[in-house]
Amino acid sequence: MAASSTCFHSNPNFPKSPFPNKTPQSFNGYGLSSALILKFPPKFVRQLSNKARRNCGNIGVAQVVAASWANYPSSDETPFSSAAASAVDGAAVVIPEAEENAVSVAGGDGDGEVVVDGVQSQISPVNGGLDAVFGSDASLLVHAGERYGRGIETDSITTPVVKTSAYWFKNCDELIDFKEGRHESFEYGRYGNPTTQMLEKKMSALERAETTLFVSSGMYASCAVLSALVPAGGHIVTTTDCYRRTRMFIENELPKKGIKATVIHPADMDSLERALDENKVSLFFTESPTNPFLRCIDVKLVSELCHKKGALVCIDSTFASPVNQKPLTLGADLVVHSATKFIAGHNDVIAGCISGPEEFVSKVRQYHHIIGGVLDPNAAYMISRGMKTLHLRVQYQNSIALRMAQFLEEHPKILRVYYPGLPSHPEYHIAKQQMTGFGGVVSFELAGGLAETKKFIDSLKIPYLAPSFGGCESIVDPPAILSYWDSVSERNKYGIGENLIRFSFGLEDFEDLKVDILQGTRRGEESPRENGRHQSPRMGSWPTPKSAQLSAISVHSMVLDVNGLYSKDPQGPFYYCGGYNPAALAALVLSVVSSVPGFLHKVGILVDTFEAFIVIYDNGWFFGLVLWLSLVLASLLLLD
Repeated sequence: MAASSTCFHSNPNFPKSPFPNKTPQSFNGYGLSSALILKFPPKFVRQLSNKARRNCGNIGVAQVVAASWANYPSSDETPFSSAAASAVDGAAVVIPEAEENAVSVAGGDGDGEVVVDGVQSQISPVNGGLDAVFGSDASLLVHAGERYGRGIETDSITTPVVKTSAYWFKNCDELIDFKEGRHESFEYGRYGNPTTQMLEKKMSALERAETTLFVSSGMYASCAVLSALVPAGGHIVTTTDCYRRTRMFIENELPKKGIKATVIHPADMDSLERALDENKVSLFFTESPTNPFLRCIDVKLVSELCHKKGALVCIDSTFASPVNQKPLTLGADLVVHSATKFIAGHNDVIAGCISGPEEFVSKVRQYHHIIGGVLDPNAAYMISRGMKTLHLRVQYQNSIALRMAQFLEEHPKILRVYYPGLPSHPEYHIAKQQMTGFGGVVSFELAGGLAETKKFIDSLKIPYLAPSFGGCESIVDPPAILSYWDSVSERNKYGIGENLIRFSFGLEDFEDLKVDILQGTRRGEESPRENGRHQSPRMGSWPTPKSAQLSAISVHSMVLDVNGLYSKDPQGPFYYCGGYNPAALAALVLSVVSSVPGFLHKVGILVDTFEAFIVIYDNGWFFGLVLWLSLVLASLLLLD
């Protein structure tokens, strides 16, 4: 027998009471199936519903839904609880309310510009072509590059994956026309692919770029730019805070071509001006925000300084994503991304891209055609599919990260938080000017050293301990171990402490992540990671909230729906001699008791702080009574 499920619908009677046309005082249960209804505090309902929804498959109960009604359910003026509604629909993405210091995007002026906290953004609109029809990034991400001119003769809505290594011509005349620019086609897989071309057009529209080149990785994109645009014997300027592998390429590989580098602090504009005055600089290459301290470069200022001296500016905007920042509209010449991160967004693709004017990207493309580093068309399709939800994912991750950064900054066991959205960040004013969101990554320093950091990370249950960031799954990264374990001197040189943690927030619930971090700081001495395997969260491991008192205004309810656990079908697993199957019932009760009361115990809910209603109908009273008594008994036994 399939497990029953309870779906929440907008029943006009339900907002005030889970019993249609009834009140708890007059309820007699007719027309309902067996269920146990417990009344809990509002905060507890939100937490338990989120945790139980994830664990329902393990405890044998159908779905857990949250309902709410006032102490006087007969009143027609009682509003429906939005918290309950959001707790019900596990599939819905509910973006948290904007915080006081959050970047808010106001209405545009008709030209595609937006206003951020009273400051006019530098983001320019899309110009020309079908893409100009779409007035927002959200629409561009869905449609750009996929309507016309994608080099594929098909009526499919979704762009097909073209799998071929070479393209044929009808005759020699057509081939000559192609070579002389009179016939548009593809020639060889390393030079282009229709599926990849579609993706490049989508990114160009999003970045407000003339053209884009997608390649096999973000690291390849950076290396290709540095190799193609900096001549032998040239000079570049970069920053101290950056991806270590990029720094290694600059320090170890570029000198082989006689290329020298000046490394400056991200905020040291005086050193930048001095380097530009004293050297013939070809390129200023930097990240913004940077890795791992999330420093922000004033892109408009550095572009003005560099252009006066004839130097190009390339911004690695991976940590921001094109949704939050568009460096080309701020004056940069090129922007690179590791598309592995936010752009693809699902931790399943390795890719990179370079966007900018054809004048500069064409030089990188020529280098790329020689060296290789081709993006697989299957990966191009997956990136395109991921980009359709990029704006939704990034907006949610922006909100989660900002709220978490604010929370961490107040935590006594967190020494310092690095996040551009905090007023304490040294470039907060710059970030507010050039970004419409601050990203989904937060770095912070934990009180203590390596031992405390290891205990904290090993105690976390939700995030994966791994490199990378920007995906749907949260990822925790200790840079001292993952990136700099082989070089203590480099760690010290660039300020990478053993207590530094880079946390990439995914699409999980904010409260789940917050509680997980809290228990990590409190229970770091107990490590749930065994044999290198990530352990699933368990209900009984969440910390005690500060208050577990019933609300004086309204009472929220948790409904454990067991509809379907009783069956009149003689072949049903719960049917036994015209009633219930004792073995099946016992297994169910034990599974519920072993999970739910453990959580009740942890949050300190006493038996006398909630009321219970037993729905009695169709012989369901027996099961309801047994289940309720089991919960109460287990709660009493587990209470300290």
